[in-house]
Amino acid sequence: MKYITLLLIIGMGLISSTAQLNAQRDGQRDVQRDGSKKEKIEQLKIAFITQKMALSIEDAQRFWPIYNKYQGQLSALKEQRKERVEDRVKGERGDRGLDVASMTEAEAKTTYNQYLDREQQKLAITQQMISELEGSFSAKQILSYLDAEKRFKRQILTNVKEKMKKNRE
Repeated sequence: MKYITLLLIIGMGLISSTAQLNAQRDGQRDVQRDGSKKEKIEQLKIAFITQKMALSIEDAQRFWPIYNKYQGQLSALKEQRKERVEDRVKGERGDRGLDVASMTEAEAKTTYNQYLDREQQKLAITQQMISELEGSFSAKQILSYLDAEKRFKRQILTNVKEKMKKNRE
């Protein structure tokens, strides 16, 4: 129990420092409100991954800085995507999505090429992270991390669907 508590404290410290930096950088109240939800999800994610990888305190001290470094790169990539697509997104009744019907062939090709480039960049970032993790962690632990990421996303989506279903009733 002390082991899990200590890991959670370390994880929360890392997340809170990251969240504070992001909140300072953005400087918007709405971002701070959304940040509290994101922070809670990140704390749950830290606990989930820590448990699935069976990280010791020493392992956690090596893992989380590497993880945070690459998650920052993935977040920056996501922001670039938002900026690129924003001009092509049209909203009807609040829906967001590409207005493919009004695109020319050249615009459509540019858009999907940008998508492919972004996917390649995501893959390269993931490969770099795994390469860095290989120096400190076993192949089983790395695979446990990748599986935990997938399972956590699935769990969050399931929880959201359940909440939406309850709200409809």
